[in-house]
Amino acid sequence: MSRIILASGSPRRKFLLENYGFEVTVIKPDFDESAIVENDACALVMSLARAKNECVRLSYSHDIIPVVSADTVVCLDGQILGKPRDRDEAFGMLSRLSGATHTVFTGVCVALDDTKTVFCEKTEVSFYELSHTQINRYIDSGSPFDKAGAYGIQDDMGIAFIQSVNGELSNVIGLPMARTVREIQKIQGDKI
Repeated sequence: MSRIILASGSPRRKFLLENYGFEVTVIKPDFDESAIVENDACALVMSLARAKNECVRLSYSHDIIPVVSADTVVCLDGQILGKPRDRDEAFGMLSRLSGATHTVFTGVCVALDDTKTVFCEKTEVSFYELSHTQINRYIDSGSPFDKAGAYGIQDDMGIAFIQSVNGELSNVIGLPMARTVREIQKIQGDKI
């Protein structure tokens, strides 16, 4: 089993990596994400992934284990939707996503020693029309508050919002596994 350090507090990313077979050590980066400002969604998530990775690599001196970091945002009509701060913001985001197609962008950084790769994956997601009752019930569950765009495709209730997905499903969950695994393999110079 290959060991990696996950520079993220996301239980969903940890689950995806462990499910593949990695032995995952979580080290949550400690830095102010609001300090990074980009207008382009892909540039933003790559910058955040890179900064998270560097933050953990500076605080962790073990250089024989790859460090993987990621950041995800939802983009609708050119506007970036991050994690909602409160109930009203969650309601507004889900109302805007209702009946619409949006794009999920995840930036990933994989680093080992002085070698680093940063990339962005995107997936299009279409929502069914949502009623106010559905939205409020979902918000009452507490699920929207730690997720970009105020929803989780992997949630019992959130999955029912999804009409279609065009692209990698794991990207919407928070980590594009197909590309991430290939990049880890490249950086380690072996097959996992």
